[in-house]
Parts: sequence; C-alpha cells; structure tokens
Amino acid sequence: AGLLYVRSGLKLEPVLHGGGQELGRRSGTHNVAGIVGLVTAMELSAADRTDFRRRVGGARDRFEEVLTAELGDVILTVDEPRLVQHSHLRIPGVASETLLIRLDQAGVAAAAGSACQSGAIETSHVLEAMGASEAVAAESVRFTFGWVNDVADGEEAAKRVAAVAGELR
Repeated sequence: AGLLYVRSGLKLEPVLHGGGQELGRRSGTHNVAGIVGLVTAMELSAADRTDFRRRVGGARDRFEEVLTAELGDVILTVDEPRLVQHSHLRIPGVASETLLIRLDQAGVAAAAGSACQSGAIETSHVLEAMGASEAVAAESVRFTFGWVNDVADGEEAAKRVAAVAGELR
C-alpha cells in the first residue's frame, strides 16, 4: 500500500484504466488491509517522532564528534538543514570508493556521493547542485542511522571509520 498526495487542480493520468475510483485516478477494489496498515504505520511513526529524533540524532552527533576527534580534519556538511539520521562528510585524501569497500569489510555500511553507471563514475547531481567539485565529490561519504541505532553505535562506527581512513592515508 502507498499514499499519494495530489495538489489541488493537478490532473494525473491513471496507470490502470477501468472503474475510475478515486476521481478517475485508479481502478480496482481498495486494498483495505493495506490502507489500515499504512494508517497504523503513520500513527506509530508520528507518535515516536520525538524519541526517534533524540535517539538517532544522538547516534549521528556522537558519530561526528568521535570521528572529528579521531581524524581532526574531517569536513562535515552540517551548515545546511538535513535529516536527523544523515551524516555527510569528506575525509581529505581518502577516495570514497576505496573507503566504502574497506568500510564494508569492517562492518560499516555507507554510501558515496557518486554512482557507478555503465562502468563510469559520475559526480552526484546533488553534490553538483551544492557546488561541490568532482574532487570533493570523490572524497564524500554519507552515513545513515536508523531506528535500531543508538549513541554507542555512532561511537563504534566512528572508531571503525577512523581506523580504516587512517590506514588509507
């Protein structure tokens, strides 16, 4: 099940034609179980939002504190509004693609600011929009914390990242 918010006055073409339910936007019987499940998930998410921000934000903040203390010259992108669970950073002199492989071996999941497409590495359009050069993008990494992470996880992840980055320098 999913949810689609449609701005007033916007005309959408239905993916499936037929019965014309939902003002002609879809056809077929409503997925009642899916709708109930989606509403329940949204209610639980809204009720736990404060705890999520505190817990996950704490993990992210501790991660950034420890990593900065361990490496010293980490460049954090914290001056802009961001999701509480995201930490985007750059470790000068450490290529993100190499770092990601080594972090995976160390049990830390992360993503680079670049994507491999047909064997060619291209700069992330998001980093380009932020004004990042290809050199900066090549050293950029994103870490994402979730529901199960806490401050101890943030600290442990930072120590592993610092150890791997230290080996690669």
